[in-house]
Amino acid sequence: MTWVRFEDLTPEHPKFTALGNLAPLAGWLWFSAACYCMRHLTDGHISMEQLERLWPYRHIGVATGGAPGLFEVGEDPSVSDLVTALIKVRLLEKNRRGFMVHDILDYNPSKAEMTELRTKKRLAGQAGGIAKAKADATARATTSGMPPYPPLPSPTTESTSQNVPVDIGGQLQE
Repeated sequence: MTWVRFEDLTPEHPKFTALGNLAPLAGWLWFSAACYCMRHLTDGHISMEQLERLWPYRHIGVATGGAPGLFEVGEDPSVSDLVTALIKVRLLEKNRRGFMVHDILDYNPSKAEMTELRTKKRLAGQAGGIAKAKADATARATTSGMPPYPPLPSPTTESTSQNVPVDIGGQLQE
């Protein structure tokens, strides 16, 4: 799972306020596009077809004007209208591949950075798993489940070759 970083002042940014009545709808499409780009590691690139798939809303009836406090049924904005508005305020940029979410890589990691981070985490997890498996195997190696005691020192030739009387056939030998 990836995360998308947004500044906490994003809704109050002049680009969003410049969207006027389209701000909630165009802003949601922009937010959805940024999430899509991070989830699929596109480095901010998104096609018009994908933007259309991210905009499933129909028959919202957004009013484009009127007296404050009155509800007015208006025309549903199309994806093209929202994309045009996002381009106008520079939240989306048109390019040869479709569109680019403006400045997404200034605040979020690129595909290369995410791939490197995931590889590091995977290798660290493997190393930790191997260390745990070794520790578990050592603990299970004894009947008590506790790690074995260090081995007792073995008798050396010096300790057995001391002049100790030994009874051999009823006679003490040194």
